[in-house]
Amino acid sequence: MPYHKMLDAIREEGVQKIGTTGGHRTSYIDSIRTGIRVVDLLDREVLCRKLKENIGQTNELLKKVYDRQELDVDKIIAEYRNSTGRSMPT
Repeated sequence: MPYHKMLDAIREEGVQKIGTTGGHRTSYIDSIRTGIRVVDLLDREVLCRKLKENIGQTNELLKKVYDRQELDVDKIIAEYRNSTGRSMPT
């Protein structure tokens, strides 16, 4: 997801750089707790709910911890809706 890459890049700006992983570190963390699974791609309501939840949590980090601009949840959902060719709930 785009927010994994963004969070990883922000963390690499700090003093404890470990070498960028292109979002793998943050996506691995999410896979344990709130990750989107392949099967979720088949259930648009679940996918939409998980995206809103994950992006909401990411926005909290971006705003409160990193003092960055929040992501547009609706824009990201629209991108995934368009890329799959299948309708997703709003």
